[in-house]
Amino acid sequence: MENIYAVYQHIGYKKHPNIKNKLIIDEQTKEIVEKIFNMYANGQGSRDIVKNLNNNKYLSPKGYRKTGVIQNKNNTNYNWNEVTICNILKNEVYIGNTIQNKKTKVSYKEEQTQNLNMIIY
Repeated sequence: MENIYAVYQHIGYKKHPNIKNKLIIDEQTKEIVEKIFNMYANGQGSRDIVKNLNNNKYLSPKGYRKTGVIQNKNNTNYNWNEVTICNILKNEVYIGNTIQNKKTKVSYKEEQTQNLNMIIY
């Protein structure tokens, strides 16, 4: 899972400084993603994972993007939720699958679609 070309950024990855639409592993957030998958593999559900991450003061992906830190001992509003955990666990990028020709609607009001092609090397 060294190189990923993607349209958007996933937690555990960061944008490549020189190549557009390419992601590289983010060493800072890598431990959070590993922790989520290890806890799930050991039989813990999304609710237990959320409690553990919030109790250990890990910031959610939104909190990390805004502050640039992984853990914040101060009381913040950037808590994890079950939807975020489920989306991470369902995301095929983390298991090394290639996703091609996947499309999503830009808006429910329009017929315009956007490609979400991701190639993993």
